[in-house]
Amino acid sequence: MKRELSSLINRVSEYSDHISEKRLEKALNFAAEVYGDSKRMSGETVLQHVLETAKILTTLKVDEETLIAALLHEVPEYSEKHYNNIEAEFGKNVAILVSAYERMGVINASHGESEIETLRKMALVMAKDLRVVLLKLSDRLHNLQTLEKLDKDFRKQMARETLDIYVPLSSRLGVYRLRSVLEDLCFKYLNENEYKDIQAQLKILGKKKKNAIEDITRAVEDFLKEKGVEASVAGRYKNTYSIYKKLKKKGKTSIDDINDIFAIRIIIPTVYEDDGGENVGNLYEIIGHFHNKWKPLPGRFKDYVGFPKPNGYKSLHTTVIGLAPHSHNEPVEIQIRTEKMHEEAEYGIAAHWLYKESKGKSTQVKDEQDLAGKQRAQMDWIQSLARLSMHLDGEGDEDENFMKELKVDLFQDRIFVFTPSGEVKDLPQGSTPIDFAYAVHTDVGNKCIMGKVNGNVVPLNYELQNGEVVEVVTRSNASPKLEWLSFAKTNGARNKIKGFFRSFDQDYNFKEGKDILNKKLEQIGKPKLDLKLTVLKNIGEEMSSLKKREEIIKQIGSGSVLASSVIKRIYTPEEILGSAPGKGTQKTDIKISDESDIGKHIFVGGEKGMPVKIAKCCKPTFGQPIAAFITRGSTISIHKKDCPIYNSSSFERHTTATWAGQKDEDIRIIKLIVETLPDIQIMKEVTKQINKSLASILNFHIKKRDGEKIVWEIQVEVTNFMQFSDILNNVSSSQGIYSVRKAL
Repeated sequence: MKRELSSLINRVSEYSDHISEKRLEKALNFAAEVYGDSKRMSGETVLQHVLETAKILTTLKVDEETLIAALLHEVPEYSEKHYNNIEAEFGKNVAILVSAYERMGVINASHGESEIETLRKMALVMAKDLRVVLLKLSDRLHNLQTLEKLDKDFRKQMARETLDIYVPLSSRLGVYRLRSVLEDLCFKYLNENEYKDIQAQLKILGKKKKNAIEDITRAVEDFLKEKGVEASVAGRYKNTYSIYKKLKKKGKTSIDDINDIFAIRIIIPTVYEDDGGENVGNLYEIIGHFHNKWKPLPGRFKDYVGFPKPNGYKSLHTTVIGLAPHSHNEPVEIQIRTEKMHEEAEYGIAAHWLYKESKGKSTQVKDEQDLAGKQRAQMDWIQSLARLSMHLDGEGDEDENFMKELKVDLFQDRIFVFTPSGEVKDLPQGSTPIDFAYAVHTDVGNKCIMGKVNGNVVPLNYELQNGEVVEVVTRSNASPKLEWLSFAKTNGARNKIKGFFRSFDQDYNFKEGKDILNKKLEQIGKPKLDLKLTVLKNIGEEMSSLKKREEIIKQIGSGSVLASSVIKRIYTPEEILGSAPGKGTQKTDIKISDESDIGKHIFVGGEKGMPVKIAKCCKPTFGQPIAAFITRGSTISIHKKDCPIYNSSSFERHTTATWAGQKDEDIRIIKLIVETLPDIQIMKEVTKQINKSLASILNFHIKKRDGEKIVWEIQVEVTNFMQFSDILNNVSSSQGIYSVRKAL
């Protein structure tokens, strides 16, 4: 055991002289006494596991309390020595960490626990002390490293859970040092063949390009020396899983077909201003030197120094052509950061404790303040998740909402946008000015009347993009609109909108509910409500009494029930959308012997035998909804309807497409009447909103025009009522729209 202790202490001494060897030795002896020769499912001893977990934590340069907690984190599982014993021997903070880890528990990979319970535990425990996250991530990493002897299904289950929960968590908290290792291990267990294939390709590429990488690194070092810049330079391949994702995104299988798998990282000494703040001007100067010497690739310069990522990541990224000595056309990615930025990128939230341990260095006072601010931001996020879960009982709609919000907040792709004063707001992808307004403050959301992006007015349902500056215009007497619920992305915003309407009296909610439902009925070409709300009887027996019918109207008015869901229960799809044009025969498979024959199997704009090709970006297969893009050449490209490349392409070149022999009884053609301001440009926004609902536009024309408005008739192809309802919501919420309804 002396050897293990010596190894651990040697690792610690590399980054800190404030950690007590005696306390570590005492903790290890305490652990050894409790664990004895107990073994884990993997065959190793428990003592080996906690030591390896502690060693992983030393790579994050954690503090003494976290290391002691790592050695003791399995004590409650193997002994009756609990909180009080640990507190008496090692202090309250260590006891809290061990207790927090225990409450987080062994999650569903082994106990069959529900996903929501796993996430609930994590949110509540993390809110007490962020260090328990580092402990859990390190523990999980060692678990993955020792899975080889365990059942294949168990390995896959644990890997999937790690990729779904712990990898996004490590990314969100900025712990990149662990994230890439976790990703690669999960990839290895989940997609063994693809993992081996990419590893083999990297090995071949490494041999082939070993000299090239060394030459590029040397060229950069010489160039920086010539410019009088002191720096460390290293070339590295990106991790296996990130390369796999790039290949999948581009529809490729060979790493020779993608360029950005290699990067040069330049780290320069941190320079401080007189006030202790970091001087970053030299980073931009170095980027300027590179752009003057080599051709920068347009659109690839990313300023994460001026506009840090929400997790605090700072660096300048650029890509240049001509740097590779023997391959002048090959792009090379360059990342430039200071030593301080590098430590923060590697260690994330752990950097807070690293700087806390560094006493007596005046230049680091500002660093510690900055890191404390970032840690507070992370804690605010985690505590908001914890507050969501405090009142839940594990059942019902509230738990579903918690799960939805947690997944949106943690797992979905993120964007970061800025207030006019430069404050960063971190939101899920697809967020709107309404989501931004409520992220600023509830009152800002409630009184929002207009959104501006980069100084330009945008619709309130506009999808915000990374790096945009967002301004919210408010009015003191304004109030939320229930229609905002149809496009607000975050559950936080949605709950605040619903909460606003729930606060009104029942008479107001009844009037508001009638107005909303009548508007929807008018949009689908149905009669408005009568005094006795008779049409609601179609829902079923439960609506036989007038009191019940009035209650559901009030629920619509308060925002707790959507009008579209009520309409769906009143009318059948046929009554709303009309009968389908016909029933085709269902084919389960199409075998195409020759690529040139594919035109026989696809209708484009109702025509068969057109010169078509399958788009390589999304590769649609038979039965999937498809759409066509008319290229500038002689062919028509067939995409999946929800293909992001298709949906971001020029709308003027879009047309409809269906598979020959595909069952089509669910496809209906609807005519819409849309009244807009007298501005032709508004039609661009209308078509964008219809495309967002994954519907096909067959044609459109101006039905009537005068000085005050334009009346458009638009023919769309829809497959179900919810898609039709989305179109009505998206279009009616757009700026410049007077009304939208189904043509009678």
